[in-house]
Parts: sequence; C-alpha cells; structure tokens
Amino acid sequence: MRQFNREFFRDLWQISKPYWTSSEDRWLARGVLALIIGLNLLMVFFSYRITQLYALLWNALQHYQASAAWLQIFIFCGLATGYIIAAVSQSFFTEMLVIRWRRWLTHFYLDSWLARRTYYHMQVLGDGTDNPDQRISEDLASFTSQTLNIAIGLFSSVVTLGTFIFMLWELSAMIWIPFRGQTFSIPGYLVWAALIYSVFGTIITALIGRPLIRLNFMQERYQADFRFSMMRLRENSESVALYGGEEREGKHFRQRFAEVYANFWRIIWRSMRLNWWTSAYGQIALIFPLLVCLPAYFVNKEIGVGGLQQIMSAFAQVQGALSFIVSSYTTLANWHAVVDRLRFFRQSMEEVHEIQDKHYHIERRDTPRLEVANLNVRLPDGRELVHGLQFHVAAGEHLLIMGLPVAARVP
Repeated sequence: MRQFNREFFRDLWQISKPYWTSSEDRWLARGVLALIIGLNLLMVFFSYRITQLYALLWNALQHYQASAAWLQIFIFCGLATGYIIAAVSQSFFTEMLVIRWRRWLTHFYLDSWLARRTYYHMQVLGDGTDNPDQRISEDLASFTSQTLNIAIGLFSSVVTLGTFIFMLWELSAMIWIPFRGQTFSIPGYLVWAALIYSVFGTIITALIGRPLIRLNFMQERYQADFRFSMMRLRENSESVALYGGEEREGKHFRQRFAEVYANFWRIIWRSMRLNWWTSAYGQIALIFPLLVCLPAYFVNKEIGVGGLQQIMSAFAQVQGALSFIVSSYTTLANWHAVVDRLRFFRQSMEEVHEIQDKHYHIERRDTPRLEVANLNVRLPDGRELVHGLQFHVAAGEHLLIMGLPVAARVP
C-alpha cells in the first residue's frame, strides 16, 4: 500500500480539482470555503485572547482582588460566546459545503461510469474494480467529509501554531533553569520542549498506526464484497431456489464474512496499540508543561499562578497544533483508504476509455439494413477469434452466426 507521497497527493488533487475549478458550483464553493477560513481565524483569535486573560484572572484570584476577577470573568463570558457562535457557524457551513461537493462528485462519477458503457467494459477490458456502487455511494460521502475536515483541521493547527508560538516564546523568558547552584535561560525553552515532545509522539504514532491504512482499505473491500454477494442472491433468487443452491450460497456468504471478521480483528488489535499510545501521550501532555515549569516556579519564585496557567494554556495550544497527526491518525488512515479506492476507481475508468479509443471503435447508424464492417472479435486475453468480418442483412432476412469452441477449431 502506497503511503502519503507525491503520487498520492497528485491523485488527490485530480479527484478534487474539477469541483473547485470547473463546476457550476465553484464560485459558491470558494466563497463558503473563504467564510469557513475566516471563522476559523476568528476562533483562533478568541482562543488567543482567552489565554491572555488566564494570567490576569488567576493573578486576581491569587491576590483576592474580587473586582478585577469579576471583570475578567465578564470578559471571558463575552469571548466564550463569540467563540461558540464562530464554532457553530463553521460547522454549519462545512456541512453545507460537504453535501454540495458530494452531490456534484456523485453526478460526475455516475456520468463517467455510465458513459460509453464503462460499467460493462470495466469488467471485460479493465481490472474488474470491485464494487463501483460502493465507491460512488459511500466512498464519495466519506471523501468529501474527511477531506474538508482534515484540510480545515490542518489549517487551524498551522494558524494556531503561528499565533501561540510567539506567546510561548515570550513566556519562555520567565523560565530560568536551576543547575548546580546557578540558573540558566534557554531562548524559546517552552517552544523547544513542545516541539521535541510532539515530534517524538508523531514518530511513534506513525510507526504504530501505519498498518491501519491498508487494513482499512481491505475492510471496505471485504464488507462491500459480502454485501454484494447477498445482493446477487436476491437478484437470482428464482434460479437459486429452483436448483436448490442455498447450501452453496450459504458457504459463499460465510467465506465472505470470514474475511470481514478476520480483518476486523486485525484492525482491533492494531487500533488498541495505537489507542494505548495516543491515550498515554494525551494524558502526559496535560502535566508535561507543568513539569518543565516547576523548577522555575519553586526556585525562582517569579512566576505567579496566573503566569503558570497562561504558560500551560499556551503550551497546550502549541503542543496540540504540533500533534495534529497524533490526534488525527486514525482519521487519516481511514481517509487514505477512501482516497485510494476512489483514485483506483478513477484510474480504472480512464484505462477503459483509453483502450476504447486506441483499440476499437463502434459506430452506430440508423439504416434500413444491418451492416457490419471490419469487425474484430478478441478474447479478454487478447487472442483473436474473428478478424475483419463483414456482412449485411436486409430487412426481412435472417442470419445465424455460429462458432466452434477455441480448442475445436480447425486451422
């Protein structure tokens, strides 16, 4: 299974590009996306102001300054209200953009799949891409939702990092590290601590969770195969009932489900390992900024409770932004599997169209008689059965075409 590389992102852009550049929805989509980005920036601004407020609030509480504390609580309520409005609005417009994008992609893929009888030729000329119905009905829904949410989440992490890293760098000047009776100041000490912690966590997460990409890809395929096998029974119920094929069909169903069951257990065990690590990583992150500040708090006694609260909040924002991959790895693995299924489906349709253009062409015209010229018939493996066949049948005439099995043909 290919990982996140240049080829993956190139194919991702090929899937996404038509809607944003050539669809009738493109201007509305761009406007809504710009609005979502603006709301995201507003949310980061509110978070920044709330973090600044922590120092004033907790210092006022520490020194029993009631009026100052109530003022900061009042300001906090206003900032929190603004944040809630921006967050709810962003969620609404994101969902609106998801469903419109999905609608356009569904129509686009349906047209491509039905055009030139691609649905049929994929089975004869292509690689037999499994369950195209699922790729159109389910994978497109997952693709639009996950792509937008991941893109917005990544953008939010970058903006949060760019905003809070300066605050954390300034707060690092308050940290003096005691060592052998002396104190030292490391420029950007808290920033470096957050970076080291996040990079370490990201590397371990990637090592543990990487197999989930292929496992999720295969799970979607196994579940679709299992569902399709039961659909096939419903479509051919009369034939199965007539010939008493229930036992054979039941054996086939159990084999399909055994693949679903076995692969699901592999996902469970791999997810459990990943959850062990991410849970531990998240819990340690709650106390980690306090640990790196305690020496300065106890020894230098220059950091108040408010300063300590502000440092912990700013550190959490920076560390959370740097740990985007850690917190989203399960989602990223599912998203990778969905994108793989769609790009392989798209490539299969393109291969069919290329074969149609290069190797054969069928032109239909309405005439009083049936006429065939230069007809070549080949097996799927390329062996030629008929070459250059020509005939015509007038209205009212009859024609019977017969052929011998390949093995019985006389040279």
